[in-house]
Amino acid sequence: MKLTKTISTHDEVTCLHGTIKKFGRTFTFNVYYIDGLLIDTGPVCAKEIVIDFVQEVKPKQIILTHHHEDHAGNAATLSKRFGLPIKMSALTAMILQAPPTIPLYRRLIWGREIVSVRGEVVQSSIITENDRFTIVETPGHSNDHICLVNEMKGWLFAGDLFLGKRLLYGMKGESMPLLLKSVNHILDYQFDTVFCGHAGVVGHGHEALEAKKHFLETLISETTSLYNRGWSEEKITRKLLSRQGAIQLFSGGEMAPKHLIHSVIESISSQNNVRTN
Repeated sequence: MKLTKTISTHDEVTCLHGTIKKFGRTFTFNVYYIDGLLIDTGPVCAKEIVIDFVQEVKPKQIILTHHHEDHAGNAATLSKRFGLPIKMSALTAMILQAPPTIPLYRRLIWGREIVSVRGEVVQSSIITENDRFTIVETPGHSNDHICLVNEMKGWLFAGDLFLGKRLLYGMKGESMPLLLKSVNHILDYQFDTVFCGHAGVVGHGHEALEAKKHFLETLISETTSLYNRGWSEEKITRKLLSRQGAIQLFSGGEMAPKHLIHSVIESISSQNNVRTN
């Protein structure tokens, strides 16, 4: 494994950007600091560089955007070592009391299982010395996902809501219809810069999320049309998305284009069941 880091400042936000090279692939993560607040904690495999970052910026509190190990992996360590309060949504708090087993491929990338951690539940906002961040529930990537918005500064701390204007594949359990709903919800807020958990700092962020909205709307519409014409999930996936064979093989099928299509079809089936009952 080769692990590198860069630290940069955008407006008043300090960003720790980590790059992990494993198995011939490159994986990235970002931890953000603003006005005493650390946003996410990075993966366990990067524990030492996250600890060094925390020692440098000296946060007073931590908030997690969701429970996944590349965002919450070092929460227990930082809480214990530095006595920092960990804040999170009620659902994230419930999940992290007894964290689920992580699929093998994710342990190989990000490190061992998450250690359970107890935190303080936040609901509508989180306040720092000079700023106030609105907490917005944004499920889809995970059921417990939240974003932080500061409309006055034009910032969106997006966790894994953005990732990119297009998706090539999805994780098992993700929901494209829910993700579209969350993107629509977040676009009601005013912001320009997106601080993404993996893509890093994205300028013209509102426009970037509008592009992602268009991608999701098109994918859902085309999937729905083909499914209603009798196409199978496999056939729809082959037509609308590239194969991404390497990532499917590496993840044992846990990450694949078919999961994007499956979530749309699952939503259609659920709506049909509601109408017939």
